[in-house]
Amino acid sequence: MLNRDRSPWYEANLWILDELANKFNFTMSTYVGHAEDLAAYREWLEDRNADWLDFPALKPYKPTYRYRGHLKAEVETGTIQWSTARRRMATVIRFYRWLKNKNLVKHMLCVEVVMGALAKYFGENEQYWKLVGLIHDADY
Repeated sequence: MLNRDRSPWYEANLWILDELANKFNFTMSTYVGHAEDLAAYREWLEDRNADWLDFPALKPYKPTYRYRGHLKAEVETGTIQWSTARRRMATVIRFYRWLKNKNLVKHMLCVEVVMGALAKYFGENEQYWKLVGLIHDADY
């Protein structure tokens, strides 16, 4: 999963990897679907310059609530089917629930920042070392 600027969306990638790691029998198309659903959400966020981690107190301003409205409008115009809208929203909700329940993610994000700064300081590949820092405890 990449952001529009081609940088990795680390949290989304971690979620998909975590989903795969916890399943013995899986169908890859399911996880491709999850990635496509999150990519559609990310594109919607970037089109609106919205922060996916900004959850104001008022419900109508939350990105998930606004995205739900967008999906509803897409269905009403015939751009997507109800089943697609439901699946996309369910994927986004599962992603946020996973993120909320993973205190480990906070630690991994901190290590990512530190490893990236160290790589930059030592003239190493910053993106590579940030990714290493991010996934170093993914199997914990």
